[in-house]
This record gives sequence, structure tokens and C-alpha cells, in this order.
Amino acid sequence: MGVGTRYCAILTFVFVVAATAIAHRYWEYPAGAQQIGQYNHFLKNISIMGGAMLIFVTGAGRFSFDRAS
Repeated sequence: MGVGTRYCAILTFVFVVAATAIAHRYWEYPAGAQQIGQYNHFLKNISIMGGAMLIFVTGAGRFSFDRAS
């Protein structure tokens, strides 16, 4: 719907940064399957942060409520 899109994108970015810093410390795991799994989740969170920044920069789009105001 595009209500408060940029605020939600920043909130999502900050939340994912905190979650990544707390939960996906892949460098603390022993080499093996656990470390690879945590590294994959770490990279997934990095891509989510990139998507949140993309939405922050571009906005919600032409047909959103944010654009109407």
C-alpha cells in the first residue's frame, strides 16, 4: 500500500543489522556444516539489508499512498 514505506525500510534495515550481529556470527563456529549454515544466513541478511536500502532510496512507487501526500 505504500504507507510509511521509507520509515519501514529504515526500521527493517536496523532490525536486520541487529539480528545479524547477534545471531549469525559465523566466524565463532567451528569449520563445518554449522559455520556454512550461519554464513549463508549472514549473506541472506546482507541481501535483505540491500533490499531495504533499495526501497528506502526509490520509495514505494507510483500508486502508493506515500506519493499521494
